[in-house]
Parts: sequence; structure tokens; C-alpha cells
Amino acid sequence: MFSLFKQKRPIAGSVLYRGTMSPRAEEYAFLRKKGIEIDVSPGDDQAYWSMTLRHPKLGDAKVAAFRDMPPYPQWEIQMSQGLTAAEKEEFSAVGVGVTVFIENPVGHVLKDRKRLLCFLRWLMADDGLFVTDHTSTLIWPRESLDEELSHGADLDVSQIYCTHGVAGETESDPTWYHTHGLGEIGAFDFDVISPSEEVFGGRGDLDRAIAFASIEGLIKPGASFTCFEPGGEVMAVDAAEFDRRASPAHAAVRAMDDDSHQVNRVVLCDRNRGLLPFFSKRPRPSSALSSEIPESVAVQFSTPATELMSERARKTVGVFNTLRQEFEKYEFPAIAKICYPTQSGGNEHLWFSVHGIDGDTIDATLENEPFDIPGMKAGDRGRHPIEKLTDWAVLTPAGQISPRAGKAARLLRQNPDKLEQMLDAMRRSESGS
Repeated sequence: MFSLFKQKRPIAGSVLYRGTMSPRAEEYAFLRKKGIEIDVSPGDDQAYWSMTLRHPKLGDAKVAAFRDMPPYPQWEIQMSQGLTAAEKEEFSAVGVGVTVFIENPVGHVLKDRKRLLCFLRWLMADDGLFVTDHTSTLIWPRESLDEELSHGADLDVSQIYCTHGVAGETESDPTWYHTHGLGEIGAFDFDVISPSEEVFGGRGDLDRAIAFASIEGLIKPGASFTCFEPGGEVMAVDAAEFDRRASPAHAAVRAMDDDSHQVNRVVLCDRNRGLLPFFSKRPRPSSALSSEIPESVAVQFSTPATELMSERARKTVGVFNTLRQEFEKYEFPAIAKICYPTQSGGNEHLWFSVHGIDGDTIDATLENEPFDIPGMKAGDRGRHPIEKLTDWAVLTPAGQISPRAGKAARLLRQNPDKLEQMLDAMRRSESGS
């Protein structure tokens, strides 16, 4: 199903530092204490120096300090959906970096990218500001990187691509939401014109469902796809074709001075009807993804995608417990989705409020009424095996924290005073005073 994950392509990333003075090779001698062999090579016209790192478990990586490192485009930083405002401001201090190449990947995108992150974090040490994955162009702040490397789960699909939002009149009112990184692994990146709040920032599962569909081969030019039920059917239109045939107003939204938004990319549009649906009308941006999306809709994931997400949820349950305890004083709801078999032979994924995690069980109260599970009802409290866990979340005023999204946690930590003010206002509103 996920054949695109199984590929051997050289991968690269960079560690970014403040200032303008490139690090020296001898500054990385501390890596030997981590059991890493270091073989330094002299510089040349392209690099001040290069070296090979050899780790007994993760294999080899090559590192180079290039002489002419191009500046990271600030407009790209401002469009990044994965960084907080404080992190975007900190990025302005970036001036130099070193690049890491892994030339002998094991042949699985989610595993190889995590292996790259390990090398990048070791090189980052205490001085680096950010690391970047060159294929996805995803930027990892130190805090986010440390959390990801604290457990053994493979990367989530959302961590092999990045999302950009091109602002309209205000930054929170984007006219163009799009991905980068899926096209580089053989799938299709996708664009949403005038995205609704749920697409842009309120419902991360929606863009992940579309990304999974792209990797599974369901998203390609001319194909229709249902991203949520009911009412979430869209048609994928080749990006260059969209620019040629769409109305001038719609095409102008995607106007850029390069071709990075043309190749291996589709625009999600309304499905045309008629005998020749693709050619019968101008392509129109998806109205389903531009309108408010009700909470009651069901986002569509394939069974293999659900299994991948469930495995990551179980392997990150320690992260969940740490976050739950960290924000417990604020009384943020901590919830877990747990799978139980139904009487008719299927499965139901039920949401529970979590009271505690002990060993291999979760103490939790069922929040929603099962459809086909005799003996279980909303309000039941009990212990549930972690092996049945399929998802978890901490719900906060800054957004949802989940096995694939930690930005809200960083945002809350960076703005403790604003958080207290927000909570005080909420308490006053609830008390009617």
C-alpha cells in the first residue's frame, strides 16, 4: 500500500547556527564520546572541511561546511505553519550551517528521515538553533526535535512534508495553503485555494488524510477523492493545467516567480460533472475545503494509514503521559482513542477522558456512546490496555497536542503570561462575573 515509503534515496539536512562564522571541524570532537568515529578531510573550493561520521547502529553520515551557504528565504519562514511566532523571530539570527548527507539509507522514508534527525541533533549540540530536512524543507526547532527523538516510533507522515500558508489580508486569513515534500518522494503535493480555518489550522488530520491518499496513489491529476464524509469529495487538477484554465482571479492566487509550485503538484478542486467532466468547465477551487467543515464529519483514512497512526500513538504514550502531567494544573482535557471489537465483527474507535497511565494500562472514562459494543456505555470508567490505543491528544486553547503535532505545547511554554490571562478570562466568563 505504501510502496513510496520503501525507497533508497540519498537524504540530506542542515544544522543552522547564529552568526556568520562557520564552525570548525575540531569543534565536533565531542561526538567521539557518543561512540561516533570521526574521519576529517581537508577543505576544497566548495567546503571549508568535510568529515565522515560512523555510528555502530545508525551507520555512516557525511558532513560538510560549505563556503557559500545561501541565506534561508525569510518569506519561506513566515509562511511556515510548523513554527511559532517566537521561533520565526529567532530564525532571523541564522547565518551559517553544516550539511549532513546520508548516502546509504535503509530503504524506508519514515525510518531514514529519523536516522537523519539523530545525526543532525548530535551535531546541533548546545549551539545550533534549528535543523532542516532538505527533502521536505521542514524546519525542526530544538524542543520539537528533542521530543521526537525521545521515543522509538518512526516519523509520522506529517513530518516528511511541510505546509505553507500564503497570507491574505491578515496572516490568519490565508489565500493559499500548500505542501512541499510529497512530490520529492514520487507522490503529489497539493494546494488548497482560500482554505477554511479547519484546513488551515484547526484540523491537522485533514491534510494528513490527503497526504496519505497522495502517497497511496489516490491523489493524481484528474482523479477524484473523498477526504471526509459527508460532502468532502474533491478532484485533483494538475497545477500547471489549473494555472492555464482556471479563472484569472483563481490562477493569480498561485502566482510565483519560480517553478517549485508546478511540478508533481495538484490543486484540489470541485469535481466537475457531465460527459467530459475534466474538460467541461474551468477548474474551480474546492468549495468543500473553503467552507466551514462541521465537527461531525468523518475524515477518511485507509486501514493501513490507521494502523501506522495507531502504532505511533502506542509508541509515544510516554510523551502523552509527560504532556498530560505538565498541563494537568490547567485542567486541559487529556483524551485517548481506544479500539474495541464490535458485536458485528468490526471495530469502533472510542474516545476516553484519561485520568492516569500506569504500566501497560490507561485509567479512563468513556466519552461517546458505542454503536455496536454491548456492555459499554458513555460514562463507564475502567482500565484499558495500551495495546488497544490508536490515538491520543491534549486539548488546549492554543490547539491540539497529539502524536504528530507539538506546536501548541511549545506555544504555551513560550507564552505563560498570555496563557494565564486567557485562562482567567475563561474562568470569569464561565462564572458569569
